This record gives sequence, structure tokens and C-alpha cells, in this order.
Amino acid sequence: RMKLMNICCVALFPLAAWGAGAPSGNAVQAAPNAVKPATYEKACQIVEEWIDQIAGKGELPSNKLSNLQQALKALSQGADIHGREGRRTLMASAALGRKDIFDFLLGRGAVPGKGEKLNALFREAVCGKNAAIAEWLFKQGADVNSAGRMGSTPLMLAACRNDRDMVDLLLGWKADPDAVNEQGETAADYALGSGCRELGQYLKSNMNRKGADQ
Repeated sequence: RMKLMNICCVALFPLAAWGAGAPSGNAVQAAPNAVKPATYEKACQIVEEWIDQIAGKGELPSNKLSNLQQALKALSQGADIHGREGRRTLMASAALGRKDIFDFLLGRGAVPGKGEKLNALFREAVCGKNAAIAEWLFKQGADVNSAGRMGSTPLMLAACRNDRDMVDLLLGWKADPDAVNEQGETAADYALGSGCRELGQYLKSNMNRKGADQ
């Protein structure tokens, strides 16, 4: 049986970044929904200044920050917004909760994709704790019960980050609290295994399957 912490780690973010007991909703790690930039150059400047502000704090995964910075720079130098760099930038901005950059990219022609591409982007947004991005993607047709690596659903990803606001949002969109991952674990198990007892009990109260209260 894989430990829940390891499952959360492979599900886009290290658990330490959003660890047990973290505040719910858009925590301090998530960037505010600032006004989107007008040019690639301005977008690069915003991201560089943001990275400087949070450098060394360990609040966000360095690989996602690096992806966002590098891909934005490539786009500013002429990379195709419809190609690999456009996709990488869109994914990173969703994962980091940067709605200003996300909206800028959409305005430039970035395509969120369909099917699993859209679902993967949706799961990134859930991990990024940005309800506005997640809601936009849901309205585009993202599957609220899609499973990523190890069978982790968006609800499970929100649960192990102690994100009650996102959990409520997903439940409102008919996320299935009874869904299990490849190890047979539910979103409630994710929360409890991450030390989020209150959220775990809340998720258990929303379950319907036999034995859910055991």
C-alpha cells in the first residue's frame, strides 16, 4: 500500500508545499488574481519579480516556477503559443495559481485542449488552489472526476492539501467522494493521511458507500 504522502507527491506538487494543516482556499502561496499583462515582456517581468519575492521561502515547487519562467521567455522570443511552450506555460500558470498569466495566455491564443489534456490542466488548477481557473476549465468541459497518476482525482488532490474551499467547489460540481485510487483510497483517506482530520471527517460525511464510516 503506497503511503498517502507519496501519492500526493506524484500528483503534481510535493505535499510539503501545501502541507497538512495549511489554510484552506487560496493560501499565501497562491498569487493574487492580478490584472493580466499586456505583452510577453511584461508577463516575464511580473513572473521574475514574483519569483524574487518568494525565493528561498519554499512555498512553491521550483520546477513549476522554472517551467513558467522558461516557457514564457521562449514565447517572448517567438515560440509557437500553440506548441509545446504554450502548453507548458499554460500548465505551469494553472499549477501555480497565476490567473493573470493564465488569462494572458488564453488571450494570446493558447488552447487548453480537450479530453485528457483539459482534465490534466484542471487537476493542475486544483493543485494550484485557484478556484477561478478551475471553474473556467470546468465550464470548458473538464471532468471533475478525472483520474491522474495513481488514480488521484481532483477531489483527492484538494483533500490532501487541506483545501476546504476547493473541496466544496468540487463537491458542488458532483465530484464523487466515494471514488478510489489505484490503492483503494478515497479523498477522505487522502485528507486523514495528510493530517487533515476535520476535512477527512467532512469528506466521510459526504460518502455513500457501505462502510464509509468505518
